[in-house]
Amino acid sequence: MQRIPTHGGRISAEHLSKLAELADRYTAGTPLHLTTRQSIELHNVPDANCGKLLQELHATGLSTFGAGGDNVRAITVCPCCSTNPEAFDIEPLAAAVTEMMACNRPQYHLPRKFKISFHGCSRPESKPFLNDLAFGAVSETAVRVIGAGSMGPMPQPGIVLYEELAIAGGPGTVLKTWQSAKPAPGAIASYPPTDRR
Repeated sequence: MQRIPTHGGRISAEHLSKLAELADRYTAGTPLHLTTRQSIELHNVPDANCGKLLQELHATGLSTFGAGGDNVRAITVCPCCSTNPEAFDIEPLAAAVTEMMACNRPQYHLPRKFKISFHGCSRPESKPFLNDLAFGAVSETAVRVIGAGSMGPMPQPGIVLYEELAIAGGPGTVLKTWQSAKPAPGAIASYPPTDRR
């Protein structure tokens, strides 16, 4: 199986057409699968074709970052950002964090299968309390940060780490601010990514 993350569930018609073509070529008779983390899966890829499939995906501009293994999973974005006129558009911040994580993954020392989500409305469909880390826009310049959510062997809802964290300077500023900010009352702990061991 090959998983192809999409950015926030968004995919161009050109990329979707290419995926359909690749599915016909490498997984004939098996439909594309859509996942809850806004990815697309190609099932039953013969072992002999895995390398060719990866080369074609990358040549088309599709990334497999966050697709599996001990890695940050696909970063999800609530669909409200582009459909709800009352929602804050947090998609650009999610895109910047995705890019930053893809380029600098080892420096953050995150646990395996780390899940991050973003939302810009008051009724998020991105399930922020079930992600390891979630950012919800509370204004054009600040996010609410939720952490420690899990659906693993011992499911736990996340806790609010910060009611309001400035995002004016983009993802780098978010991480620097996170390191020096005080957690919300009741938050057990907050670990800046560079301090995690």
